[in-house]
Amino acid sequence: MIIVRCEKCGQLIHKAGKCFCCGSTIGFEKIPLSLVAHENVHDEFLRIEHLVRISKFEEAIGLSKLVLEWMPSCSDVFWLRVLAKNKCTSDEELICKGFSAAESADYYNAVLFADKTQKKVYSMVVSKIDALKKTLKKAVGEHEYMEKLGTGIVQQQTELHVGIEKKREKLFKLWSELSAVEHNILAIEKDCELLVHEHEEALEIARTDASSLKEKIYKIEECTAEDLHKYQIQLGELLQQSEQARGAIDSMKKQHPWVAACNELLQKRDSIVDQINSELSSLKSYENRVQSTITEIERIEARHKNALNSIESYHFTDARSLLGEDLFAEAFSEAGIR
Repeated sequence: MIIVRCEKCGQLIHKAGKCFCCGSTIGFEKIPLSLVAHENVHDEFLRIEHLVRISKFEEAIGLSKLVLEWMPSCSDVFWLRVLAKNKCTSDEELICKGFSAAESADYYNAVLFADKTQKKVYSMVVSKIDALKKTLKKAVGEHEYMEKLGTGIVQQQTELHVGIEKKREKLFKLWSELSAVEHNILAIEKDCELLVHEHEEALEIARTDASSLKEKIYKIEECTAEDLHKYQIQLGELLQQSEQARGAIDSMKKQHPWVAACNELLQKRDSIVDQINSELSSLKSYENRVQSTITEIERIEARHKNALNSIESYHFTDARSLLGEDLFAEAFSEAGIR
């Protein structure tokens, strides 16, 4: 692989369209290397790099095995295997995706067999990956904070105690009012029971007397005109007593001021019950809103935790998807990558 020095920043990189350290696209000095490909695999060696550049990674890995049989200490082949196994066409793409040098046998061999110039290139790529790992973790943390802030959780935390306390006070006040109204209704009911008790007793006496008279009549064998007239008068009087008592009760139900007062209290009670139900519904809605925010916070935390775990394993694709291209580019810039 051809190594060049960027005239703008002085970094050694593998030949590419631009320097990923400073972004320059012109002014590259080729660094002479002493590598000579084995004659038995000369064409194959050149083809490996071409296959990597055109994303035929599996074919490149297969061909590299043949080349290594003749060139087992070729650092370039091992570096190309690093690119191919990570499905990258260039060093810059490898930095973007990330890879763990400590877990790569091919990277170990590439460094083992590298000359001084190659080692500088490899170590610089790894140092950029480490720097990007650090800036991406920071960016993911800041992104998580901003997403949580966007849920309104801070405002809800501020309002939660005050809001719940106000609703509690209002519900307690309504409950106290309801209790007082129920007490007044019960008092009127007791008064009304006492009021109609006299008439109910009159009805009961009339019923008992009528029942006794009926039994007496059923027992007589003969009834004279005088007896018939007497019984008719007695039954008429009992009926009149019943009608008077019932009429008095019905009149009280329609006209007595206590009944009107009770109806007003019943309406007031229903109104208070409606208010209580409304407050409970509002409280339930508030609870659902808070629970929805908590669920969203948990989802945000899970996404960012997965991204951080991937970054820790030197896989940056999840972080790129999470952050978006603009924030990902900012992390690149902060890591010294253009």
